[in-house]
Amino acid sequence: MLSLQKYFYNGMNIKTKINPPEIIDYKKFICEILEVDKAVYSHELQGQFDAVYARFMFNKEMFILLYDGEKIIGYFAFLPVKEALYNKILTEERLFDNDISLSMFEQYEVGKPCNLYAISVAILPKYQGIGLTKKLTDAFFDFVLEKKRQGIEIKNVLATTVSPAGEKFANKLGFVTVKKHKSGYVVKKMII
Repeated sequence: MLSLQKYFYNGMNIKTKINPPEIIDYKKFICEILEVDKAVYSHELQGQFDAVYARFMFNKEMFILLYDGEKIIGYFAFLPVKEALYNKILTEERLFDNDISLSMFEQYEVGKPCNLYAISVAILPKYQGIGLTKKLTDAFFDFVLEKKRQGIEIKNVLATTVSPAGEKFANKLGFVTVKKHKSGYVVKKMII
């Protein structure tokens, strides 16, 4: 089981958690995630409650969370995807995560290799520029290693970046560009 990691920065008690605590109000939790979205993304790029809630209820291992005390200040969201969605991400001109059908995601299965789609990364503006993307990166690789120890192989991770900050984060994780869309979106891939 992955442990909680704590960091202190400028009087702030920053923690990373892999997934939320077991006993929580899931709807309230998703609302907190969407508050981070609202502070970071334009309206068209913000997650919609019904879609995010449905994905989370389908697979609760989709978030790496950043907290300052008990407040969610950022997250990295990802899920295993079926081959059809993996290929669609590579070929579509523009794919919004709210438009992806729940049936296109998978559960993690021991002995079955999977591909991940990095759905979204967001950190509240007040907390940007202080090294927290590194904390998300470290926690993500801890998650991948834990899955490997559990017998779950993660082959590739795809991400679609929509901003210079997103592209910078993807580059830090080791993603390489596989396609640039006319719309400005960039599809990136990481081989694990």
